[in-house]
Amino acid sequence: LRPLPIKKVYPLRASQSRATGKATRVEFIVRLGADGQVSDLQLLPGSGGPDATEAERAIRQWTFEPAIQAGKAVPLVMTAFIEF
Repeated sequence: LRPLPIKKVYPLRASQSRATGKATRVEFIVRLGADGQVSDLQLLPGSGGPDATEAERAIRQWTFEPAIQAGKAVPLVMTAFIEF
C-alpha cells in the first residue's frame, strides 16, 4: 500500500544549507489517517540538519489518496523524504 499524493508542499531551503551548497535529504516516518491526511511524523535518526524544520512543516501539509485495504480506507505508516 503506497497512497498517491494529492497535494505536496515544497519547503524553502535554510539559508545555512544554501551557503554550503551541499545536497541534503530529510527523511520521516509519516502516519496517515484513513482520510489521507498526515496525522503525525517523526524524523528518522541520522536525517535532518538545518533543513529538517522546513521539511517537517512542508510534509505536514501533504495530502494523500486514502490507503484502501479490503475496500475500506485505512490508516497507514510510511516513509517520506525531501531532498534539497
